[in-house]
Amino acid sequence: MKKANKHKKRENRKSNTIVKVLSNPIVVGIIAPLLIFVAGLYYSEKKDQGKIETLINQADIKLSNKNYDQALLDYQEACKNISKESLPRQYAYVNKQIGKILINKNNEKDLTTGITLLKNSLEFYKDEEYPVEFHEICENIGIGYTELSRVKDKIENLNLSIEYFSKNFNLKNSKISEKDIDSNLVNLATAYSQLIEFEDADKKIDSLEKCIDTYTELLKTFNKGDYPFEYATIQLNLGNSFKILSDYKNRADNIKLAVQSCLAAGDIFTVEKFPEEYGKLCMDLGVIYRNLSEIEDKKINLNKSLQSNRDALLIFKSDDKKYEEPYVEINSNLVITYLDISEIEDDKKENIELAITSANNALEKIHINTSPIVYAGINMNLGKAYAYLSQIENEKDNLEKTIQCLNEAEKVFTARNYRSQYSKIQYNKSFAYYSLSKIVDKAENEQKALEALEKYKLNTLSN
Repeated sequence: MKKANKHKKRENRKSNTIVKVLSNPIVVGIIAPLLIFVAGLYYSEKKDQGKIETLINQADIKLSNKNYDQALLDYQEACKNISKESLPRQYAYVNKQIGKILINKNNEKDLTTGITLLKNSLEFYKDEEYPVEFHEICENIGIGYTELSRVKDKIENLNLSIEYFSKNFNLKNSKISEKDIDSNLVNLATAYSQLIEFEDADKKIDSLEKCIDTYTELLKTFNKGDYPFEYATIQLNLGNSFKILSDYKNRADNIKLAVQSCLAAGDIFTVEKFPEEYGKLCMDLGVIYRNLSEIEDKKINLNKSLQSNRDALLIFKSDDKKYEEPYVEINSNLVITYLDISEIEDDKKENIELAITSANNALEKIHINTSPIVYAGINMNLGKAYAYLSQIENEKDNLEKTIQCLNEAEKVFTARNYRSQYSKIQYNKSFAYYSLSKIVDKAENEQKALEALEKYKLNTLSN
């Protein structure tokens, strides 16, 4: 009892001491301003944070209304007053939102800045804690790199886009909507399909197989009954992927899978309901059936190829400027198909002449300066057609036309840049000059034949 009273007296003395100290005018003069200053800081910080939140909310509303430029200004204003240390959540969110807007600007500076800001936001939005935000950010970074690949460093940026889309492909979380998952898969497949154009054979095979796996995964959601248009689009893309893969491995199996996918797309893409998609489908089938003719049922599949290309021309007509590119491609494919048919059908001359007509139809729509590769390729096949025709009639004139076409192709397919095509040109020129030497200017044309053959040998041996 005595101890308790003693302890109580000690506490009272402490309290009295504190009161006396705080009552001292000198102490009050020191502490009071400090307390006011701290309170002011706290109030100011709360006020600034409120202002920031207001700006962010305003920007979110403008963004949802697709008022991108005004939203960007508000986000940037908010960003001036926050840092990763002071307000990490708001900092990450604003970086994410600005990044999303900038990657839709489609110019190198904004794309690069947008990607950087999105990556900054990933430091806060970890996949385990924020799976939805992580998924959104990775997809937007992937889109940013895909768009940047159109401006510079195609292979590097497409590989980076695949890296970020793949992060989402491996992310399994029930909070992420099926729609967002499928959107990411579509973007991943698109990146693979674009990368394929620039890769060497081994890497191309790997990308094609991953692209096919991605499309196959998408078909689990986009079935024929519920999503007919999406289903048919995926099947068409699958067919194209199998077609390209057949050039590198399992030719027969992959060509047949390509046919199967395209025919599945054809159940939806009819000429009445989807004319443009039907036209693209026919274009693909024209090439695929011609490739299949090299393996089996040559005559049947060449005729299917011919009919598919003719059906495509009913959609992509010569007098419609917006369809010039597919019109040229179809006619270019028809040249090859007609020449292949001329080798097995009795009406050889008629099919060769149809090949020549198709080549000229295509060449009327393009120029060497605007479409050099296509221009050169068509001239190579046109030269082949005239060489075939020289065996039937007007040998001298048609051989000279053959050489003229090959010379046009050589303007593009030089030894330095296109060695394989250059070799074919030199070999065909040597044959044409040699055949011509039997008709006119024997010594001169024999010499030209030898020169072309020598170029062919040098280019082939140096490979």
